[in-house]
Amino acid sequence: MQFSTIFISTAALLPSALACLNVNITYTLQTASSESNIYAQFLDNGRVTCYYNQPNPATGAKEVYALNNNPNNVAVVNDTYQQCVAGYWATFQVDLSDTKDKKGNNKIESYSYLDQHGQAQSYTGISLGSRITTAAAGNNPEVWTWLANPFC
Repeated sequence: MQFSTIFISTAALLPSALACLNVNITYTLQTASSESNIYAQFLDNGRVTCYYNQPNPATGAKEVYALNNNPNNVAVVNDTYQQCVAGYWATFQVDLSDTKDKKGNNKIESYSYLDQHGQAQSYTGISLGSRITTAAAGNNPEVWTWLANPFC
């Protein structure tokens, strides 16, 4: 039983190459009573590795968001400590300029991490797929969501 516990604990530390990467990017449109917002979360092997939550993003064209390796070696990212945890970084692009779903403009440009040997491993050009649109209703604004799980 002890061997199994050690094995599971070690497996939990391995990055996405042997596990699962889930990406959630959500854009909430502006209303008369609330500002727009973009939210991104990268969940790698059950751990939030990159996080971004920003009001009033630029909407004139497709935008590139770079989430950098946290310089303070923060192990947990959230509203207080945004970007990526130590050893991870990501860049994604979304097109917030139009109500049409432009799949080619919405992608993870790169997702990188340092492996167990300290070597950088990168994945590039991952599509975020089709946009999921939730229509405005009552006091709730319209929401656009992209979900990707390229390694699951």
